[in-house]
Amino acid sequence: MKISPRFSDAIFIGSFIGTLLVTAIHYNTKDHIDTSQFGFNANYYFQEFLTNGVARIAVPYFAIVAGFFFFLKYTDLSDYQRNLKNRASSLLLPYILTSIIFFIVEALYQWSKKELQLSPVNVLTTIFLKPVAVQHWFLRDLIVLSLVAPIIQLLRNSMGAIIFVVVILPLWIFDVELLPKLGGRHLIHIEVLACFFIGALLSSIPDQIESHLKHVTYLQIVWLTFAFVILLALRIYIKPDFMNYYVNDYTQITILLQGIAKIIGIYLLMVLSYRFQSRRLVALSSMSFFIFLFHGIPLNRFINKMSDYFVDDIYKFYINFPISVALTIAVALYMSKFHVGLYHLLTGGRGSRKPK
Repeated sequence: MKISPRFSDAIFIGSFIGTLLVTAIHYNTKDHIDTSQFGFNANYYFQEFLTNGVARIAVPYFAIVAGFFFFLKYTDLSDYQRNLKNRASSLLLPYILTSIIFFIVEALYQWSKKELQLSPVNVLTTIFLKPVAVQHWFLRDLIVLSLVAPIIQLLRNSMGAIIFVVVILPLWIFDVELLPKLGGRHLIHIEVLACFFIGALLSSIPDQIESHLKHVTYLQIVWLTFAFVILLALRIYIKPDFMNYYVNDYTQITILLQGIAKIIGIYLLMVLSYRFQSRRLVALSSMSFFIFLFHGIPLNRFINKMSDYFVDDIYKFYINFPISVALTIAVALYMSKFHVGLYHLLTGGRGSRKPK
């Protein structure tokens, strides 16, 4: 089953926007604001809305896209074997290579501070189970999901939609994790599992999805955006220090508001990516995975050190975030042009994209 060039471009543009949002999350500085003394100010509320509200649509969107493409061409065992082979080069290899790179960089940094402590178990755990780069947990989830794809295929073919609505959707919305932890993170996070499953369901109706995207009106977009903003604003008003990543600090009503807002936001991201396309966005979308991999350590330490000289910690987000994006794009452009082999190796064979 194939999808149209425009639909394909829309998916990758959405991934690029999602990657920018993930980068924003990792560069937010609202935790440096002393709310106990000064309360929640405009700076805090803006960063909370963007990085812990809007940006939280990114990971579920990525998972939906991953599930969609995995199951788009999956009918039998040979398809599963081919997909696994593809994921080995496009996910597993970049995961291991970049984990090793970041481990070496971090080890050298710790050694320079005379704080380096190594053991065989520590090395293996850091590379394979809990990499230095915090964003790698998502890649690990996708690797595990690729391995258990036959189970998802079985569920998809036997009342998959009902299973999703009755069982998986409520678990995701209310943040109920089912699987044990491995290396400090759940083996598969419920949000990634749920959205990968959504992608699997949607992969059987790509033509209907595109037909729907074509007919979404501007008025519907306006109302959905209004609902998205209101839901997030209400959640922030009730609990501005909401957290459900790494630390669980939320109420049932706030996790519900956040969950509904994410569903609307993911839908809006797909609609807007389909409706508003440009040659530049399509070209930039080819760099999404590179930005995802390299926007954090060690780049964040360098940028943070430089910004120490001219901006207070609580405002560093507005400097560090755009600098990180600009630098990773610049390096991606340079490597994709002058070190093509290495670039393809690190990004799992992802090359440049041109408008179709």
